[in-house]
Amino acid sequence: MSDDNRDQAKRFLSGFEERLRGNLRLSEQAGEGKTIAEQIEQIRARARDDKKDRHLKAPEAAFLNRWVAPALYEQLRAVGLDESEAKAALLTESHTSLKQISGGPAARPVAFPLEKKMGVPAGEIYARWACRSDGQPFTQPYPDLTVRHPSYQIVFEGKYFRSGSLKYAERQLVAAIHESLFYLGVPEIKARSREWGYKYACLVAFDASPDATLLTAWNNLKGTRAKFWDGANLHVVLIGAEEIAA
Repeated sequence: MSDDNRDQAKRFLSGFEERLRGNLRLSEQAGEGKTIAEQIEQIRARARDDKKDRHLKAPEAAFLNRWVAPALYEQLRAVGLDESEAKAALLTESHTSLKQISGGPAARPVAFPLEKKMGVPAGEIYARWACRSDGQPFTQPYPDLTVRHPSYQIVFEGKYFRSGSLKYAERQLVAAIHESLFYLGVPEIKARSREWGYKYACLVAFDASPDATLLTAWNNLKGTRAKFWDGANLHVVLIGAEEIAA
């Protein structure tokens, strides 16, 4: 991949991050004194009573579908794509509920022998391959969102962190980064009129914890942080609640 393509992808991701942070700040300012975490709980409460909002029931889903997916669509429009192009480029896990901005599912059209989860025993994986356990031998990789366009091939993994000690947050950060990078190792393929193949990854996380332990875990990496992009094509967007407080 050329340096020009990497620079273009990095500019897109940096623009998306700035846009997402701005949208979250605006939501706090317009939220009648309610924080993003409190607004998410309101969204979840409404979703429990309304079938059309079922894609907003989980905290992470509420964060991704209410703020992250719209910010990605807006960023695609900002870099010059028209409405139909932006919609076609944005693929989501909740595409059936986001049809106004998403063109289809983010899932790989063909299953894969490994999963994104860390630490699965080799014997358990083999048992699945040999059909000795419940479930399918291969599983379908299904990231939260992707952007698939000739200029941008980016997979997005989202996390909403509610609470936990610093040690727990460190483990969660490792797992989230592992999951984000997993998708880059899944080979390109074309099947069922859909394509899969990504060159860049982005972890998008919101830290709603009282002590900002996930944000602290990321900030404690200091000089290492830049290497995730330089060596792994991973852009990390980690937003702490206090950073966007109204």
